Amino acid sequence: MREQSRDAFYLLIVVVAGLLTAVYFLHIAAAEAGQGVPPWSAVFAIAIVVMALFLREPVDKTAVYPQKSPHNPQPLRNFLHSFSPKHVLLLFMAVICLVYSLTIIPQLDLTDSYLLVTLAWLAAVGLWLTAVLLPENRTRTNTDEHGLGLVAVSKYHKNQAQSEKSASQNSSSNRPPNSTIKDLSAFVRVRPRPMLLLLLLLTALLLRVWRLETIPFTLGGDEASQGLEAVRVLNGTLRNPLGTGWLGVPTMSFFFNSLTIALFGRTIFGLRIAWALVGTANVLATFLLVRRLAGEKMGWLTAVLLATYHYHIHFSRLGSNQIADPLFLSLALWLLVRALDENKRRDWALVGLVCGLAFYFYAGARLTPVVVLAVIAYQFICAPRYFWWQHQTGLLIMLLTFLITAAPMLQYAVRFPDEFNARLNTVGIFQSGWLEREVELRQQGQAAILWDQFRRSAMAFTYYPDRTVWYGLRQPLLDPFFGVLFLMGLLFGTVKLLWWRQEQVVAPLVAWWWGGMLLGGMLTESPPSSQRLITLAVPTCFLIALALWEVGELVKTAVSGNGTQTNADERGRGEIVLNGLLVLAVVVFAAISLNTYFNSAVPQRLYGGEHAELATELAPRLNALKDDHRFFFVGAPWMYWNFATLPYLVADAEAADVGEPPELPPVSTNLLEDKGLVYIFLPERWDELTAVQQALPNGVVEEVVSVNGRLLATLYIVDH
Repeated sequence: MREQSRDAFYLLIVVVAGLLTAVYFLHIAAAEAGQGVPPWSAVFAIAIVVMALFLREPVDKTAVYPQKSPHNPQPLRNFLHSFSPKHVLLLFMAVICLVYSLTIIPQLDLTDSYLLVTLAWLAAVGLWLTAVLLPENRTRTNTDEHGLGLVAVSKYHKNQAQSEKSASQNSSSNRPPNSTIKDLSAFVRVRPRPMLLLLLLLTALLLRVWRLETIPFTLGGDEASQGLEAVRVLNGTLRNPLGTGWLGVPTMSFFFNSLTIALFGRTIFGLRIAWALVGTANVLATFLLVRRLAGEKMGWLTAVLLATYHYHIHFSRLGSNQIADPLFLSLALWLLVRALDENKRRDWALVGLVCGLAFYFYAGARLTPVVVLAVIAYQFICAPRYFWWQHQTGLLIMLLTFLITAAPMLQYAVRFPDEFNARLNTVGIFQSGWLEREVELRQQGQAAILWDQFRRSAMAFTYYPDRTVWYGLRQPLLDPFFGVLFLMGLLFGTVKLLWWRQEQVVAPLVAWWWGGMLLGGMLTESPPSSQRLITLAVPTCFLIALALWEVGELVKTAVSGNGTQTNADERGRGEIVLNGLLVLAVVVFAAISLNTYFNSAVPQRLYGGEHAELATELAPRLNALKDDHRFFFVGAPWMYWNFATLPYLVADAEAADVGEPPELPPVSTNLLEDKGLVYIFLPERWDELTAVQQALPNGVVEEVVSVNGRLLATLYIVDH
């Protein structure tokens, strides 16, 4: 056995022993359901594993960040001098449209039409992008078209792409007549990656739309509230797409959701399908991002993990806009890496566009420009003079595109800061005064409380279960084995980011994870709250993939060595072993994840809470009765008829709430003249049913029972 293989074998023993030890401690801790002491022993074991990985000789990765002289610098003065009269005219028109939109918006009220100002804003964005991307008044050189590669692609991949292209052209030129089946098979052979990617996306879509109407069974109250806002868009009572609405959520997302409700009706499917498509698109964006950063295999590995991750699947199946958060960040970082790599105006402009559009969806999407700025700042700190000289024009384009795209929402933030920051003011530990209250309640200092917030957020994937009904999973978001791999990838990536400036592959996704954990977890109330951490699903899958890759590389080296002395057979054997381990890990992850969601979480109806479950159970029965019955909801102060799931699913029903005790349900026989009556009693007010039965004795009692046998409500139905 060669010396390098022997050293790798010894390190592999240390790594495997450390991983198994960490898995053991996490498995033991899982029985505590997050109520005991976090498994710091597991973290210590993983730290030893990471140290062992850093001891091995670094190997050449598929993609690295090279330190080269710039080949495509774009000084700002050249950018300004390149403007022709046509560019100036487009810019002038963009300014006119934007000024018009921002001037008129404050003059409009809720009943006015926002169509013209919205079109003017879109025209401003389009004209600006056209002006920026319009060819300059000079002949482009090869240097203009191909900038400095921040992510270097090996000659092997370039030659492979050229051979595939030539093979495709040859197959087209030699095509026999009437050979559709042969054409298809040839396309599959020549273009396997697009076909595999299409298969992956179809699988991801299937996992997100299969039985979408009933998985999860419960239509949550927040889901339905967003559905009602989308219905308001359709009936014309919500007209402003450039502001905020329910709970300070930007109204643009309701306009987006209204498209599928208009197409599929006021149903659970119509509400949820839009976000299932967004979740599927996130898988594609993740593949593009990671492939650009770390190579083809890492792209596939991360995308497959994300496509089958139960946490991401669950939020992709909800009629709520949080799943857009990771999509915006994936797209923005992918475009940013392209911009840093090729230094093209198009990519810089698209980065600003995506960051600006993020402001029109959930508040969590505002993390997008934060992470983008963090990555840019990191690059600038590493090489300030080089970075500024190389990218000053691109940075200006990105900034201006962002400001133009986000301008109406930024204006709204200035005019109505409380409405714009409504969610942050409600859940932020500083903005809401939560931290001060906790100091008094716990009799602890702020540092101790902040540390508790930090560890609960940081260990949401490995120890602490969800504290909300948004998911309600009674275990961490990862099983012990892949939880250990995630911690290993996180620690390895973080240390690598801080120590090795020349290898920055992990920088964007590590910054994403830490930024999302701190801003969406630690600095908000009741962590871990799954709806605020969903953006971390993408970097979490990447960090698992990173750990698998590093362990696999160690196994490969132990099997075949790594160097010119290794013969082709040994290298081939090592590559087969590496690929086999990665495929096996993906299959195991998918099996555990899909079983966790579809066989464990879904049947228990953990999502939504009992009131949402009751409303979802009631809806079909009440829809069958609403035409010839009026409803009295006896649930105050615990639940009211306007709990959003009921009015969304049971539209246009004649219903009224019965006030809090001692107010009793109305029992006059005059109410039966034209319609029957349905009284809906929550268990807390079940004792009032007797009085109604005595006054109206000819009714029928029906019980609404949860899947676990718990009584949710009692119906008393009296026909007229």
